[in-house]
Amino acid sequence: MSNIDRQRSRAVELLEERGYCWDGLEWNLSAQTPEITWEADRMYALLMHRAAVLEASIAHANSANVPELAMIGDALDAYELKRWPLGKIEGGKG
Repeated sequence: MSNIDRQRSRAVELLEERGYCWDGLEWNLSAQTPEITWEADRMYALLMHRAAVLEASIAHANSANVPELAMIGDALDAYELKRWPLGKIEGGKG
């Protein structure tokens, strides 16, 4: 088995572990997969945006926002560990 075949097999395993199924044309979330993943990803995006706003305000000497930024950072770190347990993948997005 070539390296590319192993990579493809592992990609299929990961998609299936995350609740996706192949319908012959594209990957779709299976009916059993809760929509919570999409909602959680949206909340993650909103927290990332809030963190960026707070970072900008701290850069302008508003240190009152430091505790909120720290809490958001902790929440984002915890979410990333659950959502992407393998961490960043070299050559991947992000």
